[in-house]
Amino acid sequence: MQLGRWLQESSTKSNRRGFAVPDRVEDMNHIDLFTGIMGFSLAAHRAGWKTVAVSEIEPYCCELIKLRMPGVPNLGDIKNYEEWE
Repeated sequence: MQLGRWLQESSTKSNRRGFAVPDRVEDMNHIDLFTGIMGFSLAAHRAGWKTVAVSEIEPYCCELIKLRMPGVPNLGDIKNYEEWE
């Protein structure tokens, strides 16, 4: 997975500490961890953010994510985060 690339696509400048800062809030990309029934992803979408990946392992929630966000990869168990990049 190229998560770093997805997160950097929206970044256009850096703050004084070197962190990427988008020009507008609407240009934000995010990864939703412990996604559940997608409460945060829904709010982020309404704010103009793009969900580039999720991390969820509960079967019901995984099926819900597949239905509502078919193009967004589910990275699975957060315990395996080192394998994501």
